[in-house]
Amino acid sequence: MKPLLAVSRLLVICCVSLATAQVTGYPVPVSEGVMDGFLIHKVPPKFPHDLGPSVQGPVILRAIIDKDGNVASLRVITGHPLLVPAAIEAVRQWKYRPYLLHAETVDVVTEIRVGYLRIGKERPENDGEASRAQTNGAVGAEIQVPADVAQTLLIRKVAPVYPPLARQARIQGTVVLSIVINKDGEVRDTKLVSGHPMLAPAAIEAVKQWRYKPYVSDDKPVEVEAVVRVGFRMADGPEMRTAERAGQDSPPREGVPQLVRVSAGIMQGLLEHKVDPEYPADAKEKHVEGAVLLNVDIDDEGNVGRVELVSGHPMLAPAAMDAVLEWKYRPFALNGVAVPVQTTVEVKFALAID
Repeated sequence: MKPLLAVSRLLVICCVSLATAQVTGYPVPVSEGVMDGFLIHKVPPKFPHDLGPSVQGPVILRAIIDKDGNVASLRVITGHPLLVPAAIEAVRQWKYRPYLLHAETVDVVTEIRVGYLRIGKERPENDGEASRAQTNGAVGAEIQVPADVAQTLLIRKVAPVYPPLARQARIQGTVVLSIVINKDGEVRDTKLVSGHPMLAPAAIEAVKQWRYKPYVSDDKPVEVEAVVRVGFRMADGPEMRTAERAGQDSPPREGVPQLVRVSAGIMQGLLEHKVDPEYPADAKEKHVEGAVLLNVDIDDEGNVGRVELVSGHPMLAPAAMDAVLEWKYRPFALNGVAVPVQTTVEVKFALAID
């Protein structure tokens, strides 16, 4: 019996040793989004300013981050050869919080995307007047933050007004903007990266009204540059977001309040089309759950034009805001007249139990 017990103990010790070796001996794969949350010091790349318009796009690196949070090694996955050296030089100086697995610090392997959006020359003439006007006037910020990081800071989002001429011409697509967010979280500047010229002005006008929590570096708010995407699509169903559906102010009418506060319960009864949010993958990985509370403006036709974050986890809030912008209500009537209203909306996120 005693030899059997000794063998059992030996097997347990071997298994524990093997598990520890597996945890500590090899880099643990972790997604880029998760590691962004561990980043505590980021150095922006110093890209050359004399590059032509054809030199653009992201540099993607595979990085091994050691137990102390230092970038131990880098390997290029993709990227323009003229941009790679600056990206590598910058990322080598980045610093992360140590990553814990089973209460032990471990080496991590992850991907890092370093964006390059500043084009040395003006965009081609066929990009349209909106593109040239924005490109000429935009001024970049020293720190560039990934789009998903900027998303977590977003606290107020305004939907674009679908341009009538673009709608008549059945023009759809995505407008990509490079924006500068100032120390107060306001959008100070915008620059068109890509998108149809007939859609770009409406996207820019909407994004200028967005509001962010200030980005903090070295314990103080700083200006940052980020990339945002504004989608325009047409459909015949209730999910269509058009000028009538998204953010268009109703013309003033004499004797009618311009914005009436209505309880969430009453507006819930008027909700006729609800879009469920997509659960963010990073939030799922970190098992983040909870409710997001939003202030919402609804026009006199029942369309959501503005959402503002009241409370909720920053990893969940952007998905909730995107979904609520697609909701549709029956118009709220006051003295027999439809009026725009303000209300609160709660969006809940709960992980499925296997």
